[in-house]
Amino acid sequence: MLETFQSEDEKYVKMYKSCMGHTEGEVQNVFVLLTNCALYILSKGAWGSMYTRESVITYHEIDYISLSINYQVVQIVCTNRRKQLWLSTGNEVITRAITSTLNKLMTESDSKLSVLTDATTQKISIKKWAATECGCQINEVDLKVYSLVYWEDPVVSASRGVTKEGELKFRYKTQYKTSTWRLGYFVLKDGTLFQYSDRSDNKVPNHTIQLFGEDCSGCRRYSSSDLPHSLEIIYSNGASLQLAAKDMTECNDWLLSMCKAVSEGQKVPPSSISTLPCCVAVTQSKVLLCHEDLQANFFRTLGSATITDVTGVTIDPGTDTYCILEFESSDEHVSSNQWVLYFYSALEREKFLNPLAELWCQKFQIPVPINLIDNVPLQKKCRTMAASIK
Repeated sequence: MLETFQSEDEKYVKMYKSCMGHTEGEVQNVFVLLTNCALYILSKGAWGSMYTRESVITYHEIDYISLSINYQVVQIVCTNRRKQLWLSTGNEVITRAITSTLNKLMTESDSKLSVLTDATTQKISIKKWAATECGCQINEVDLKVYSLVYWEDPVVSASRGVTKEGELKFRYKTQYKTSTWRLGYFVLKDGTLFQYSDRSDNKVPNHTIQLFGEDCSGCRRYSSSDLPHSLEIIYSNGASLQLAAKDMTECNDWLLSMCKAVSEGQKVPPSSISTLPCCVAVTQSKVLLCHEDLQANFFRTLGSATITDVTGVTIDPGTDTYCILEFESSDEHVSSNQWVLYFYSALEREKFLNPLAELWCQKFQIPVPINLIDNVPLQKKCRTMAASIK
């Protein structure tokens, strides 16, 4: 930890686990380290216990911080406006803790911290977007909930994450043997390369390799091949998978996609592959899922459902940070009969469920059905995902 500090007399005060990029669907897990002099953004290093310093802001640089709706995001703004960062805590308790500790430390260092909590610009932007989605006027939008979640839609999850796919010739090479070239169909999805016999044979792959896992050492262009437009995936045991594309453009596309998977795969835990980081908003008539560009105040709709589409809520008595919304709808935006929503804390889940239950009761004059999960495989999967978020 000491190698992280900028000066020898710096003292550790507090560290919080958080993330960046959640609202836009690109989560980077980080640690917010507060010392007596500065705020550090750290990421987990390559060797487990080590930390990599992503950025540092001294307390004298900070102009103010702005908190989003429902205390989900902390924006730190410096006197140099080009230096800003957004922390996606997704957790009111963590947001308040960071703010409180930062305020205390800045006071002790003879700096004054201004904290903006009204989120005026964000409220205006989200109401404009919600009005369009709900088909009403801006002044008619009553925002009940805004929260950061991980969303899993079984239908969307099945097709999400495909980076590239297509036919390639391939062969395996070991220290003692090189196989003959064959034609196969390859799918690069969520950092994993799947090899099938052909495009229609997409049930069980013949071979898989996790490009950011321990089995893969990297990928490169393979100029010594007897076929043109070749590249090579190198295994940690010295073997390799050699691939040949139909032309140079296709070869370059595959190489770029694979190299990106190798370099970025570690940013997202394997347990979260089937989920999508996003924002959930509940108005008086709809449940909306979106990505939000915090700098441009732009919203992109991912899914929507009316309150009356909800037929029940399924919860897990053993894990209080996720819930499953059950649907019965003909709306094209409701792609399946279940949405699994994971929250950063039990409190955040309750802040979502309570207003939703009130709205449902107003519509139907009876309490929303609350069911206990009885699907054991689904329960196991959801618990694993929920544990990885904490």
